[in-house]
Amino acid sequence: MENYRATIKEINEEQEKTRNFEMFNDGGIVYIPKKTGAITVVGDIHGDSLTVEQIINKTGFIENMEEGDRSQILVFMGDYVDRGPAEKRVMEILLELKKRYPKNVFLMGADHVTTEGKVNPQSFPQTIKSGYDTEEHGIKIFGKYVKIFGLMPSLVVCGNGLVISHGGICAETIPQGLLSLRRNFRAFYQMQWADPDPGLTQGIGGNGDRIESGSDEEALNAGLILYSEEALRSFLGKIGGKVMIRGHQVSSEVRGGKPNSFSTNILWTIHSTGKGSSESYYGKMGREKDPCFAQFGMDESITEIDPNKHIKKVWL
Repeated sequence: MENYRATIKEINEEQEKTRNFEMFNDGGIVYIPKKTGAITVVGDIHGDSLTVEQIINKTGFIENMEEGDRSQILVFMGDYVDRGPAEKRVMEILLELKKRYPKNVFLMGADHVTTEGKVNPQSFPQTIKSGYDTEEHGIKIFGKYVKIFGLMPSLVVCGNGLVISHGGICAETIPQGLLSLRRNFRAFYQMQWADPDPGLTQGIGGNGDRIESGSDEEALNAGLILYSEEALRSFLGKIGGKVMIRGHQVSSEVRGGKPNSFSTNILWTIHSTGKGSSESYYGKMGREKDPCFAQFGMDESITEIDPNKHIKKVWL
């Protein structure tokens, strides 16, 4: 993978050259139409470069780009850094992939894809600041990372019925239609922190109470936006989706104790770093024993997620 590494300087120069943010999607939303090919969705990575390389190799993505018909799409759902030992290398690999294949690779925003002091634990700012010849240089490079983080989309919607969000849905009241979410950064923030809760029979909750549009920011923290199956169905219906893939949590730590705790498979949580990688914090802690990624045909008409067909093990 050495040939697919990049520096932030190269990425920033490319971004400034295009000026239209073509490398990352403007408005916070990516739409992928129904067409021939496969879309691969990768969950949380957290500084585990071995898992990134394994998924790229297992899917044959580079071969499809260089020797094939470029029919594959690769979506990373965020949380690339913090906790694991190879967070800088992970970002170098992903940014080089985005630079080389901008129409086939999408890097999403998430709660750990942020500026300094917004999440805990957070190791990435210090890793970058101390990783160059001077601290001043490191601070400058980290600033470029933050600029790129701000360009990453928060929602991917596909013509086959698949919706991809780091955490889930938002508590904001949204009109009918996907474009009503464009540039709604408060809604995007909520999507990055939201968790499903089978204990909710309807609506959206937080700390046991319903969260309404305009609620206090302190109620919009990790795990405090909780959504029901009914709320998910309503959200998907408004934006033209049928099912959702999300990350944000270890699969066994989702409320209900499994990747999908709702009555039907319209939602699935994938966590891609875990047992099998020597770089995985979650593997060493025994918290993720079954790391997975997801793969769908872009020409499918998906109404439910089939775990035997759509969910793939990283290391088997």
